[in-house]
Amino acid sequence: MTTLTVKDALDCGLCLRGQREFCRSHGIDFREFATQGIPVERLAGIEDVHLEAMIAQAEKRERG
Repeated sequence: MTTLTVKDALDCGLCLRGQREFCRSHGIDFREFATQGIPVERLAGIEDVHLEAMIAQAEKRERG
């Protein structure tokens, strides 16, 4: 199971403010995201170009 982290978003060039806004607009607990990460499966159905880039980064990180 792939887990999306704040670092994945930062590695995509996204700022913390944008990450907070994304979480708020999609009902995601930012504090949980920042401390534990979010399983990608919980983000299913969200269509967002930045999210797609973050997921690709997380998958790349987990492949090593």
